[in-house]
Amino acid sequence: MLQVARRWQKSPFFPKLEFTTASEYLLFAKRGLLAKVSGLKVSRLKVSRLFAFAQRRLCRKRGLLAKVAGCVENLSVGSVESVGKEEIRTEEREGKKGQSQTTKEIPVWNDELYLEFHRGCYTTHADQKRYLRRCEGLLYQAELFAALKTIATGQAYPKTELEEAWKKVLFNQFHDILPGTSIPEVFVDANQAWQEVEEVTGKILEESLNAIASKITLPPPPKPNAQAIIVFNPLNWERSELIAVSLAISLAISLPVGSVEWEVYDCFGEKIISQVTHDQAQQIPNHDNNNDNLSYAQIELLFLASNIPSVGYRVFWLCSNDVGVADSGYDFAPLAPQFWGVQNSQSPPKLGDLGGFTKTKQSRIHTSIQQRHDVDLNLELRPDSRFPIPDSRFPIPDSRFPIPDSRFPIPDSRFPIPDSQLPIEDFVLENQYLRVVVDPETGDLSSVFDQVNQREVLSGPGNQLQAFEDSGQYWDAWNIDPNYADHPLPSTELIGIEWIETGVLRQRLRVVRRLMRSQFSQDYILSAESPVLKIATTVDWQERHVLVKAAFPLAIDADYVSYEMPCGVIQRSTRPQTPAEQAKWEVPALRWADLSDQTYGVSLLNDCKYGYDAQASQLRLTLLRSPTWPDPETDQGIHQFTYALYPHQGSWRSADTIHLAYQLNLPFLSLLWSPANSSIFSNNVSNNSRPSLPSTGQLLNLSAKTLILIALKQSEHIPDQWIIRCYESHGESANLSLVSDLGLKIVHPVDLLERPVSLSEASADGKVVKIEPWKITSLAVKSII
Repeated sequence: MLQVARRWQKSPFFPKLEFTTASEYLLFAKRGLLAKVSGLKVSRLKVSRLFAFAQRRLCRKRGLLAKVAGCVENLSVGSVESVGKEEIRTEEREGKKGQSQTTKEIPVWNDELYLEFHRGCYTTHADQKRYLRRCEGLLYQAELFAALKTIATGQAYPKTELEEAWKKVLFNQFHDILPGTSIPEVFVDANQAWQEVEEVTGKILEESLNAIASKITLPPPPKPNAQAIIVFNPLNWERSELIAVSLAISLAISLPVGSVEWEVYDCFGEKIISQVTHDQAQQIPNHDNNNDNLSYAQIELLFLASNIPSVGYRVFWLCSNDVGVADSGYDFAPLAPQFWGVQNSQSPPKLGDLGGFTKTKQSRIHTSIQQRHDVDLNLELRPDSRFPIPDSRFPIPDSRFPIPDSRFPIPDSRFPIPDSQLPIEDFVLENQYLRVVVDPETGDLSSVFDQVNQREVLSGPGNQLQAFEDSGQYWDAWNIDPNYADHPLPSTELIGIEWIETGVLRQRLRVVRRLMRSQFSQDYILSAESPVLKIATTVDWQERHVLVKAAFPLAIDADYVSYEMPCGVIQRSTRPQTPAEQAKWEVPALRWADLSDQTYGVSLLNDCKYGYDAQASQLRLTLLRSPTWPDPETDQGIHQFTYALYPHQGSWRSADTIHLAYQLNLPFLSLLWSPANSSIFSNNVSNNSRPSLPSTGQLLNLSAKTLILIALKQSEHIPDQWIIRCYESHGESANLSLVSDLGLKIVHPVDLLERPVSLSEASADGKVVKIEPWKITSLAVKSII
């Protein structure tokens, strides 16, 4: 391969690469200024001939392939207008020979370009997939709030840092990195790049939120010791969800953590319901301050953050009863939004590295509980008298539980094994939307009952962990065995089941199961005011050539299944008839898949998985696989991810599946804020004359439910203009108009290169823009305040 590359490089046709902007490249190409080969100028005429020749060859090849494949159902004959409407110069007339007609009849493929190989790439190297989803979300949020910070305060926009971060993410989308099909050494470099992106975007996000917070006028506190919590919504619709704030408190070592009571108030001074979790956490002596009478303890406070505006925020207040709190008050040492990929189980990370208590003050930004995998894993590690934890992350097994199967020896217990002491009927999670029953013998879902629509969702045990032998493929990391379904492996064995939380705001039931050499610890989570059952999963994966799926047999009979793809949705058949349909036994998707009939449906959401399959009455999500070539240790170790079940009436459109999937991936951000911080940060603001912000703010609203914001960034050409990019997500026309506390107004539409374009759909005053179905739209906007 290297020799081939060197021969190509020495070839006179090897391109001489020069970097420029895309708009300049297109301009040069139009003027014929790019056709240089080894320093020789190639005339535009010759280039045109080459393109015409290639076009004829392509058309003939397409027609032949269409006949051979016999895919008549997806092929039609269409007219394609000639490219380029400008008049061809006299010296180029020779290139017109054979092109007298303005249209050609060529085959049209009216379906996705589904590759019938490499289906394993949707799942292989799960750490790369999770890094990607995480970094995409961080970049979107960092870019968004950095732009809003600059508009609100006048502080500089971090254009260079964001551009470098984007380039690293785009580089890692190379076809052998993101698919997980490289040699091990490649992922060392790739992971370093991912982590650099996380560090840079996390810093930008923290600085941006702090700067915005410095402009917010806080309402009167309900108590003298109140601490403000500012909850930010990065999505462009109003939403309510449970949020978790991690607190590290300074406490007299003689007093238990539970001696401090916490209260949460809204911005109007009304007390709202809250719930403390992690109160079993160890108190750690405060050796740093040389005071043996004080200790730190970490707790997690839950409360329902209601009606947070579109790309906006709302202020809440946190108070304590001051009982037993040290003179220094309670110290907030929140955890930065962090990602932790696959960890080798032979070299377990430190407790603090996985989101446990640390006295090092990091970012004061919190993510809400939907994305707090570090907290989820830390629950596995809470001190328990049955499981002494000296130095190791994994506790000593309890002899009361069965010995592992001798065929699959497990040298250590990866997770604390829950104690099943509650009655069988108590393994039920319930809120006003769902009643979920967990089978005490298997850990599967024996029932998911929709209490709003009064119907059972499942037709059989749900969340079955189905494992299959996946071997015999030459391209091991790329391909799934086409006959994997014929080689099922033994079912999982339940090790234990235990309640973790039974509060009014959240119920959390932990199930630990063994699959051969591996262990799955899964938390079934049902929150107040939520129609979604989340399944937070931690896996110690130790298999070779095994594929595992989470299966949900459903009480639905649907002809089609819908999947999210970039800026759109694709519908695939659940009853394949043609060879092309039958080849789609494993398909790619982004955040969700939905199986719906005429009146009812179920969506399966995820936070970092990409492989699905579906039948008329079943949805399955591919969780992990374990090829051994070209990386012999692919995916061995600890994995963390969350998927969720969302039953609903009607279709995915009427049920807002897209919104709920985005919310799982982009939860609220919360910032602990003191009034004293406002004066500190205001010194760094370049223009303090800009107006302050209210205690509840809406920084950007597109005024249309079906429009999804995918970017707000600084213009590449005009620094005081900003580019909004969104897409229509339902296949319906929508009217976009801006509502913003920052006075954002539309200047003009632009294309993807940010060049002004005319748009006939705009209203006369330019304040409303009609967006066509599925269209990606970019607008230049400007603040008028």
